[in-house]
Amino acid sequence: MEPIAIPKTQRALIGTERDTLELTDTAPVPTPGKGWVLVRNVAVGLNPIDTKLTSGYTVHGAIGGFDCAGKVIALGPDSSDSPLKIGDEVGIMVLGMNRSMPDVGAYSQYTLAQEDFILRKPPGYSLADMASLGTVFMAAGLAMRRLELPGTPLQPSPTPHYVLVYGGGTATGTIFCQLTRLAGLLPIAVCSPNSYELAKKSQAVECFDYRDPDASVDAIKRLTKNGLKYAFDCIGSVDSARFCFRAIGRMGGHYETVHVPHEAITRTRKTVKSGFTYGLEMAGLDIDMPPPHGRPGNPELRKFGVDLARMLEGLLRDGKIVPHPVQRFNMMFLKRNKPPNEDEHHVVHDARATAEEEAAIDYPHGMKLALIMTSAYLSMFLVALDRLIVSTAIPKITDEFRAVADVGWYASAYFMTTCAFQLMFGRLYTFFSVKIIFLISILIFEVGSAVCGAAPSSTALIVGRAIAGVGSAGIYAGAVIVTVYCIPLEKRTPYQAVVAAIFGVTSVLGPLLGGAFTDSSATWRWCFYINLPIGAVAAALLAFLLQVPDRATARLPLKEKLLRLDGPGCVMLLGGIISLLTALRWGGTKYPWSNGRIIALFVVTGVCLIAFVAIQILFPNHATVPPHIFTQRSIAASSFSMFCTGATMMTTLYYLPIWFQAIKGVSAVQSGIRLLPTVVAQVIASFVSAGGVQIIGQYMPFMLVGNAIMCVGTGLLTLLKVHTSSGEWIGYQIPYGFGLGITLQIPLVASQTVLPLEDVPTGTSVLIFCQLLGGAIFVSVGQNLFTNELVRRISVIPGVDVFNLQQEGATRILDGLSESTKRLVLVAYNSSLRQAFLCGLILSCIGYLGAVCMEWRSIKQNKPKEETPGTESTETKETAGEPVAENANTNGNSRA
Repeated sequence: MEPIAIPKTQRALIGTERDTLELTDTAPVPTPGKGWVLVRNVAVGLNPIDTKLTSGYTVHGAIGGFDCAGKVIALGPDSSDSPLKIGDEVGIMVLGMNRSMPDVGAYSQYTLAQEDFILRKPPGYSLADMASLGTVFMAAGLAMRRLELPGTPLQPSPTPHYVLVYGGGTATGTIFCQLTRLAGLLPIAVCSPNSYELAKKSQAVECFDYRDPDASVDAIKRLTKNGLKYAFDCIGSVDSARFCFRAIGRMGGHYETVHVPHEAITRTRKTVKSGFTYGLEMAGLDIDMPPPHGRPGNPELRKFGVDLARMLEGLLRDGKIVPHPVQRFNMMFLKRNKPPNEDEHHVVHDARATAEEEAAIDYPHGMKLALIMTSAYLSMFLVALDRLIVSTAIPKITDEFRAVADVGWYASAYFMTTCAFQLMFGRLYTFFSVKIIFLISILIFEVGSAVCGAAPSSTALIVGRAIAGVGSAGIYAGAVIVTVYCIPLEKRTPYQAVVAAIFGVTSVLGPLLGGAFTDSSATWRWCFYINLPIGAVAAALLAFLLQVPDRATARLPLKEKLLRLDGPGCVMLLGGIISLLTALRWGGTKYPWSNGRIIALFVVTGVCLIAFVAIQILFPNHATVPPHIFTQRSIAASSFSMFCTGATMMTTLYYLPIWFQAIKGVSAVQSGIRLLPTVVAQVIASFVSAGGVQIIGQYMPFMLVGNAIMCVGTGLLTLLKVHTSSGEWIGYQIPYGFGLGITLQIPLVASQTVLPLEDVPTGTSVLIFCQLLGGAIFVSVGQNLFTNELVRRISVIPGVDVFNLQQEGATRILDGLSESTKRLVLVAYNSSLRQAFLCGLILSCIGYLGAVCMEWRSIKQNKPKEETPGTESTETKETAGEPVAENANTNGNSRA
């Protein structure tokens, strides 16, 4: 074959000083030395180990990636006796992100490989298959050696022994099962029931459910007669280690894991020998990485690795080993000008970077699950109740404190801090213990409630409301995150429907309870004191029962955690949100919009928010909202949809009671009761959509239909007139409430589907933040639309003082007016309120654009049930169209 022209530079993903990977077009193409070959990459494998590259392991200027496959395009010197030739299709493992060889890595168009470790592609296999085998083969082979198993695939054991494979449905697990079966041994797989079929095809003799560790360990002990000697842990979590140590027989044995063994587990049994299987050692090269992964080259392991590579190549050629199923995506950084018939480039994509943590979660069951979820729901109930319970108590509060001017701040202080601290709690939940942060949030909320209940002045009440708002921000996100760690994704939607139902019920219950307390001997102070006993019970149950698995982000050093909390970004965001909401609160009421104070607040808002966005982009690894989250298609679209939905919801719930009080002449409590059609429809829709999503596995049909129904409902509300009948206003609310019930919860399901588990707290907080921000902004916008229209219409009615009418409550607008004037005022007031409803209609229609832009994903197939430092997921999918950057760097499931 004629020599192939080789460029001097190439596209590659290299490490940066910011601990991230970035695309460059100027990476040098390395030249092969003796014993090395140059390969043009066609497929690249993504591994969980790649996620470490952005967690303190990034080498500035070094190319990342470990597994790839492609065509040999150049041989090193003195290669006449090489079994390889130019044009051979091969799979390789390389040491990417290595300080000693910065120009070598899989995430490039061209890479060097040691010819001793190259696997030539047999007929019938694709290059994507070959890109899945490098580190998987090496890890599985090294684990067999480290476990000191009594047989090999070439020399099977005459006596069968059971070998436990935790994560038997993962890439490394399926290969390990096949190798041990060829070695005359009996692999038993621990995995999810969804992976049983795959594990059995990979020669596992028995399968056990990791989600029921007690029953599974007992069954394994019966099967092995309590004599299990060997266990290979393809997950490496605390829970998987605990499972393996419990399953190993009474006489002890050997445990190998793909991560550094957890000392808290290994020290519990001195008769069990533990080891760390690190497949990259097989290359025999110096690994210049931080400990515990960095280590000098091991010539002995290199010789074993070369022999292993030749054995595996033979097993592949003879059809005795079947590669793990892979999922494919187009790969941007390999895109270049090419002949029409040249091979397509693919990236072999794996969702195990997310599923590793999901697989390790020992989900609670039975009474324990019921108590945990009840506690989380109680906490959410208090937060939802606190939004509106004060509304019917305000008259008595103002009577006691004589501070009518502070009325607006009783609600604004709460919503302001809830909104401002929402994203900060997303980061706290990411880097610290979920349980501790959730309990601290409840404590802050309780302190704020106690301050409100005991408030000696209006100022103290406002301070208490602000403190409670901070706690509510943590509870709001925390309750959703607790659900993530207690319920598997495919079963989660009904539980999240309960959250939507809670907010619907409290929309009516809040004002009713507030009125009941205020009019009783308990006084308005029990609107806040009621939170204390309920919150204490919820906190106590969570403290004893909630267990969240160990996460990589939570194990970072404290200094690194504090850096990643993004202090400067949080300060800028806090300043921007408080300035914005204060300007909207004061503008047009306390001060004219043209007042210098209002203008200054908007200027501060702009400066702070621009600075916040700049910080997120310039320092993505320490960002409050990392760019890879807010640029993810479904998250960006869901955030826009949630902003519009929150704005529509608060505008409607705020002004519909006013319509009932002003136009229909009912009391505040009665106006709350008249919201029941919205609430009942919302609750029903929440559970209907949750059940539907769980059955069909798709959330997008419900998102599109729910948004459409909400648009119809908000449109009907704009038809409200002075003489609208009960049947009409009930009928108008039903489609609105039904659409709202669907639209509020589906974006949360989407975020948990498209994001890695460690990003779910941040993604959840982003969505909640957008919902709260939309509501906070457009309640003020609606107020101005209503007020301006009212002034315009009332000013043309003879004998009516516009200023005095604005100062009257909704139930007193007709006091002292003649019958003819009353009719004119009611028509004017109704028309003015319809401006706010029209605003809600426009927002719901615009929000539909966000729904349309969300990705179609299945909650049943998005995330494998367990993972490993292997490469591929259990789903194969071809992706058509132009390559996109997110598939080569960061997307919803991959964090390479």
